[in-house]
Amino acid sequence: MTAPVSSVSSPLASAVAAPQPGSESFEARVHALIETVIRPRLQRDNGDIRVDRIEDNRIYVTLDGACVGCQLSSITLSGIQQRLMEGIGRPVRVIPSHVIDASSAPRRPTRVAVAAIEGTPS
Repeated sequence: MTAPVSSVSSPLASAVAAPQPGSESFEARVHALIETVIRPRLQRDNGDIRVDRIEDNRIYVTLDGACVGCQLSSITLSGIQQRLMEGIGRPVRVIPSHVIDASSAPRRPTRVAVAAIEGTPS
């Protein structure tokens, strides 16, 4: 008598069924995972994520909200990358496009009266 075949899927089996990078189904799965799994977790901590573009297996994202300037944002990106690889079944690379930062906005020069610099005459 032979042993029953296990229903546990192997990583190889999931890679065969995974969508090819660059295909519409790949991009749809990335967006679905971002919207249903990743974004809600970031928003619980007042952060957010936006997918800027997808090129092959590279996913360019922008972190926003509390993620801006956070010292753990690189760890967050690694976690996002891991979660996407698990959900897609293929290796992907999550790359930050840029970080939205209010301090990087163009600033107007401050005008100071010359009398204030030189001191007012007594």
